[in-house]
Amino acid sequence: MNEFDFNPDDWNEEPAETPTYTPLEVGEYDVKINDAEKKDTQIGPKVIFKVELMDGARSGESHFIDMLYEVTGNDNWTADCKRRFSQLCRVSGVGHLKDSSDFIGRTARLNIEAVKPINRDGKTFHNYRVSWLPAKAAGFVDTPF
Repeated sequence: MNEFDFNPDDWNEEPAETPTYTPLEVGEYDVKINDAEKKDTQIGPKVIFKVELMDGARSGESHFIDMLYEVTGNDNWTADCKRRFSQLCRVSGVGHLKDSSDFIGRTARLNIEAVKPINRDGKTFHNYRVSWLPAKAAGFVDTPF
């Protein structure tokens, strides 16, 4: 059985129109969670959230936020991951989490912080940390959990 069934002659070598995408900058954003899917990775399980911005000039835009649930073989990182999930559950009103779909339709305030960049093999990788606050748009008081 073949691993691939791909004929390069079926594809035009001209690049398609480049989609425009502007990543979220460091800051806080009121979001509505429109989708959430748990995926297993080599590092550990994560949830990919599709969020919609609810306020500001970019209101209505959709973005994907990946959050690790645990890190295989690293208890410290796992504790940090679970603390962030606990934050999101509390501020979005999810009680006992049983399925990633429990987040769908919930609102929260996404906080994106810059973390010290990593230089590897002559390339700089920018890292960001995500935390969660109650959504102002949902009428919550803006205090972290």
